[in-house]
Amino acid sequence: MTIVAALRIEGIPALIGDFLITDEQYGTDHFWLPTRPNLNDPRYPKLPRRISGLRRKLHLINERFVVGFTGAVDAGAVIFADLERRFRTSNKSPSIKEISRALEQFNVLFDRRATVVGWTCGSRPRCFRWSARPGSSATHEPYAIEGSGSHHFADLLTKADVSGYSPEVKIAFEKSVLLGLSTVGAVLTEELSTGANLRASYGSGAEIVLYTGNRFEFVSKIGYAFLNVRIELNGSITIMPSNVSVVYEARERYCLLQVTQYSLTEKGLKAENTYLQAFTPLHDDMTQLVLTGADEVTPECSYYFNGIAFLDTRTNRSGTLQIGGISSGDLWFRVLKRGDKLYSFQWDHRMLQDMILFAASRATPAASQKLAD
Repeated sequence: MTIVAALRIEGIPALIGDFLITDEQYGTDHFWLPTRPNLNDPRYPKLPRRISGLRRKLHLINERFVVGFTGAVDAGAVIFADLERRFRTSNKSPSIKEISRALEQFNVLFDRRATVVGWTCGSRPRCFRWSARPGSSATHEPYAIEGSGSHHFADLLTKADVSGYSPEVKIAFEKSVLLGLSTVGAVLTEELSTGANLRASYGSGAEIVLYTGNRFEFVSKIGYAFLNVRIELNGSITIMPSNVSVVYEARERYCLLQVTQYSLTEKGLKAENTYLQAFTPLHDDMTQLVLTGADEVTPECSYYFNGIAFLDTRTNRSGTLQIGGISSGDLWFRVLKRGDKLYSFQWDHRMLQDMILFAASRATPAASQKLAD
């Protein structure tokens, strides 16, 4: 039902988690996803598990202790609530032994139904993993990738023909943000193209927690734009924006994911439908939370991801190009405000074409992966 990954990116401790919740209620409609609105169409290939909802699976217990969960939702709710009760107010890092003592009480109650990974930072950040089994304990690990999508996600980490960040980025923390962004952006890119991540029972976006040097924080706001590219036989390049864009924003205890669907007009893309979803923690439904127009998320972000699916007709090569960027430092991609609630995306076509041609030169012959038609 999930993917949670505790690992280092450019040496920086990171925790990544998706939002998808699945179950085994076969024959019942999937929870509707704006990124994949045709899931309940009888012609859509059947998924191995039913998509039953969306929740936040990462939780900052305190600024020195962050956890991610995979398993049964009811187990995650109890475990997150207990860890929060024990460790939230101290803002100190519990040792892995203390974490283990807290989790061992659930070994029998949630046998084979719960796995927790995360980071705790005393004198230095330490990654840990625990899975509910009789006699199990939390252990120190170099990294931990868990959940139904773990194998697929591990492949996705190296799948893109080119994945990285703009050359203006020099600071290690910013590099880790953008490489992490390329990773979670790859999940959305896959969801809008082949949908293979949904067949591995994870997705609908993901979020990242990073260690800043003295505390763990969610990457606060990320914009996602997608392109379909075709390199013609004569070498010319046709670039078409996908009909979907996405903005993620972390808001303390919950986060927002806004998906906008576009139609193509003579003047370019026109926003037709915007869907705003709030993802709450496993242990807190936040029933008093009501979203209004004031909660609408603007496309102006600190960080951006561009997911590009390309086909080179000259060589029959296709692939993906995934690039993270910083709004203040990048010249090749910008979001410009044109008026009240009116924005446009701007790419430097020469730089974009150079990157596409470079990615195409490294791709292998494969089936086309068009994004969100």
